[in-house]
Amino acid sequence: MISWRWLPAPLLLFATIPGLAQGWTTKGADVRRTGQAGVVGPSSPVGLRSVALPQEQAVNMPPAVSRDGTVYVGTWGITRDEGAADRSGWNKFDGKLFALSSDLKPAWEEPFSGDLVPYCYHYATRPETPLFCPQGGTLNGYNGTVEGTPAFSADESVLYVGRGDGKLYALDPVDGSELWSFRTFNPEDPDDPEGGGEIVAGILVGPEGNLYFATLGAGEYETNAVYAVDAEGELLWRYPSTEGSWNNIFLAAPALSPDGQTLYVGGAWGPTADEWDIEVPGAILAFDLAARGGTGDERLKWRHFPINEGEPWRPTVWTTTLAVGSDGTVYGAGAQREIFGFSAVLFALTDASDHAQPAWEEMVYLDRGRATVVIGLALREVGGVTRRVYAASGNVYFSLGLRYTPGGKLYALDPQTGATQWDEPFDPESHGTPGSMTGIALGADGVIYTGVSGETDGGRVFAVQEDGSLLWQQEVGGLLEWSHPVLGPAGNLYFADTRRCVGAFLPPESGSCDGVDITPHLYAIPGPSSTQPCEADGDTLCLNGGRFRVEVEWQTAGGDVGSGQVVPAGTADSGLFWFFRSSNWELLVKVLDGCGVNGHFWVFAAGTTNVQFVLNVTDTLTGAVASYSNPPGRPADAITDTQALATCGG
Repeated sequence: MISWRWLPAPLLLFATIPGLAQGWTTKGADVRRTGQAGVVGPSSPVGLRSVALPQEQAVNMPPAVSRDGTVYVGTWGITRDEGAADRSGWNKFDGKLFALSSDLKPAWEEPFSGDLVPYCYHYATRPETPLFCPQGGTLNGYNGTVEGTPAFSADESVLYVGRGDGKLYALDPVDGSELWSFRTFNPEDPDDPEGGGEIVAGILVGPEGNLYFATLGAGEYETNAVYAVDAEGELLWRYPSTEGSWNNIFLAAPALSPDGQTLYVGGAWGPTADEWDIEVPGAILAFDLAARGGTGDERLKWRHFPINEGEPWRPTVWTTTLAVGSDGTVYGAGAQREIFGFSAVLFALTDASDHAQPAWEEMVYLDRGRATVVIGLALREVGGVTRRVYAASGNVYFSLGLRYTPGGKLYALDPQTGATQWDEPFDPESHGTPGSMTGIALGADGVIYTGVSGETDGGRVFAVQEDGSLLWQQEVGGLLEWSHPVLGPAGNLYFADTRRCVGAFLPPESGSCDGVDITPHLYAIPGPSSTQPCEADGDTLCLNGGRFRVEVEWQTAGGDVGSGQVVPAGTADSGLFWFFRSSNWELLVKVLDGCGVNGHFWVFAAGTTNVQFVLNVTDTLTGAVASYSNPPGRPADAITDTQALATCGG
């Protein structure tokens, strides 16, 4: 049984949690970017396997995993000349999107490659770059990289992915065929081949099916903007509406409010990815999605410039990652400019409709003086309530030294105050590898899956328990960078490494990387698919032949806690719990096989209580968890969840 004794007792809202991922179908597992899956991950790295992605150089994105277990991962690619002497015929990188089965076998005949991006191009009034384009033309700032985690439509009939060529692609997830594409643009010069900016942050699919994403300007001709596109690929709005570019690049994936009506986007770094202009403040933007019509400028609710009120020079934070709590609190993290260098910092905001205000008394620094930026952010939620914030710090790749420097750590914080929850943060250096920490995935049981880059290679994946202790670790061959671990529907853990070569931007024929292994690998660690059937005891109810484990934790207004006790009399698919006296039954629970109707197991429950409780139903075959809660002092609502567990094929 999981102990809830360390949890506070805030006012809970009754909530089922079908939104907890049964796959990893978008960046951060869900549209609030909590990073929490609805399954239990591997308890050890036993069974690790991998597949090579030859000549692709880097995987700079966490994979996406559909509910049927198919894994989708994009690559950076390398410049290729296809034997042409004229560099204008070369391809400016040519990253691809791969689809693989859960056992890492190809799921498509060929990976998706998108449109080819020329290495050099000609455009009126644009200065030529003869060093790179001796036959004439300008070096293309755009490239064909696939870096933003894909996202699925609600029914998973369409897969959306962005590329470095400034295009959003809609694909058939079954065979990888292109359904349509949308080209980002510069409204001041719509024909500019570089005008749209690169799509490297995750795409968000809203509750109405519209797509929201932001672009990153990686060169002087590229633009930074927020886009809304409908499910047919038609532009709904852009921010800024008429100006070419927003002040800052957008690196954080957009996040959604719990009611689905506000979109949050974080601006980071400077006007381009290579120019950190500290005179241009970073900002959090909030957009009204409930409004009918209107431009992006008209939908803007507020802009907030995160500053640390406790510092006399009041520095501005450049936000690199966002997540939204169950109560609507916006958690942001990134890099704060110091007098000398940068510091990794975390903050929380309350959305006050027409403005934002700090939710914590002060920002939280993570390993100040050593770490420069927050890489990972995740929210631990129990019963639909945010209970903890996890943040991982680190440093960007030091190109002059060709390595990552030490400074990455993992922190646990109180979501209400920002107070640290562990005596010491989790430090990868104490487990053999320094470097920058990665993003974070959370299992349904609270285990934290994250990693560390390594300095030049030898990155590691860690499974960390809720008390900050190491559960297990696994070293990989290359660097572990932006492709942090994610969890699939059976609890499988997926991640990928990067193999660096300083000359990899040149074509293979150049010989610049001869003898250097630049082949990234996608890794999989099997989840608990062989979990033993449920074992019934006084506080564990086993249903459907022992496949489903049902547990209840309760808490009184006075702070007393306990586990629901099973009433001995029950049926194959239903049972009862009592809390205080065996003669006073509090909760009836049923798990029904609805696979023949809609492909789900159904959870029904009825309570005769106003006591706060959390009900967890675990599919022991797949590790998937359906969780429900009741607030204190409120008569329990009936639960009729016919979408509870999409695990019929398990």
